[in-house]
Amino acid sequence: MNNKQRVLRTFIMICLGFTALSAKSFADDRMAGSVSKRNFGASKPAPQTSAPYTKTAILDTNTDVLESRGLLHGTDSLGTYLWENSNKGEIFDLVEDLPPLHSYPTLHNLNIRALKTAADVTLMSGSNATNENEGRDFLTLRLEKLFAMGHFADTAALYTQSPFEPYHERFARVGVSAIFISGQQSLACLEAKSVQERFGALKFWKQMNRLCDFIMFDKFTAPPMIEDENEEPKPAFIDAYLKDKNKVFTPDSLETLAKAPPVALSFLISNARISYKKITTEPSALSPMIRSLLLTDKTLPQDMREAIEDINRKYEPETSEEQSRIKNESFTTGSTKKRLFSYIAYLVTNNFSDVEALSQEEFLRLLDESDPIDRAIVGIIAEKLDKQSKLHNYGGRDIYEKHADLTFDDNYVMQSTGLMNSLQEARNDNRLGEVILLSSIILHESTSDNTKPDVIGEVIDSFVTVGLTNEAKQLTKEFLLSFNIKGE
Repeated sequence: MNNKQRVLRTFIMICLGFTALSAKSFADDRMAGSVSKRNFGASKPAPQTSAPYTKTAILDTNTDVLESRGLLHGTDSLGTYLWENSNKGEIFDLVEDLPPLHSYPTLHNLNIRALKTAADVTLMSGSNATNENEGRDFLTLRLEKLFAMGHFADTAALYTQSPFEPYHERFARVGVSAIFISGQQSLACLEAKSVQERFGALKFWKQMNRLCDFIMFDKFTAPPMIEDENEEPKPAFIDAYLKDKNKVFTPDSLETLAKAPPVALSFLISNARISYKKITTEPSALSPMIRSLLLTDKTLPQDMREAIEDINRKYEPETSEEQSRIKNESFTTGSTKKRLFSYIAYLVTNNFSDVEALSQEEFLRLLDESDPIDRAIVGIIAEKLDKQSKLHNYGGRDIYEKHADLTFDDNYVMQSTGLMNSLQEARNDNRLGEVILLSSIILHESTSDNTKPDVIGEVIDSFVTVGLTNEAKQLTKEFLLSFNIKGE
């Protein structure tokens, strides 16, 4: 850090009364001052220029140390060997393709654990996948995905844990945005001010600088017009609300609201300056990030809050009470498919220890009345998870029929052959992290109504092989009951 930056930081700390920010929650990270901000292993200092952002604004950094950081360690994590033997470039691509929200709670929570796990990246091959010039490193990709998932506090905590000066603008941008949105505006502004000399010529940091001037000093800085080569020059979204302290953002739709920059929305929310009176649509189409942001608004209309909370509950693991309800309610009444799949879900949950919960006669009748594809699904699940073949002995193996020649109509999700081959290879090589990411992408938007039987069989097989036996059972139960999504 150069002298000018040190003076600036000291001045800001005095103005903010920054003593509170040295609380224990930040005791071990770079931003607490307990760790030097000089990059460990760096071969050159921060640039001594205030010129517009160029490649010279990129600092050398120890990427192996940076990319191995995580919030989860030990038994809470998925292990330091999570990415062992995986190709780094392929993992980068999978993280970028990972859906920010998954219809299966088991996969959604495994994704989050994988992104937060501290793991040794040197165990991956293809170390040249990291591109410092583009800010494309493993930590930045994980931060961006956690941010897109709406996990602002986790993103902020992982960013501040780094012992290094932010080496690239992309890394700093997601970190500062997460700190700001997670309710630590003063800390975000301190960080933003400290990188202004390197990144201040860029649009995001210009707006961040004016926003922080307003927050810290109640000062409105007249903005330059934001220039975009594809549009006419126009003021930034936030400027009108900084200039007029009484101005309220009144979007005419959720789509309009979602187009506003997240940091700007967070500022307006924290000052109760959003009106929802014109919004009539429900929030299911919003991204997880925007929905999480709206839940921080104490003025959010109750009906919209409840709608968002209902959406979020669909992605939470079921409780033991809900699991027991499967036996008490689900397979006693309803359609043939509902009864059959609910019964198998109950058996999976109970390790096939209570096959007589449904009489053998009734079970065989349900199988006989079921679609051949549904019978194939039941057979594959029993084959993969019923180690003592209780269900096969109960029903007879021939009842499930072969499914190799089954035909599938356009309603079935056709998974990429390349993805399926990659999953098989990852399973055979016991690549835990890769199995989780590939399974999540393969089963994204899939239900038991539109998935080929051998696809769920490959995923279950892969989970069991890499040691995720309990997760395999939970995912299977969620898969079997996913037909309810279509209003069974």
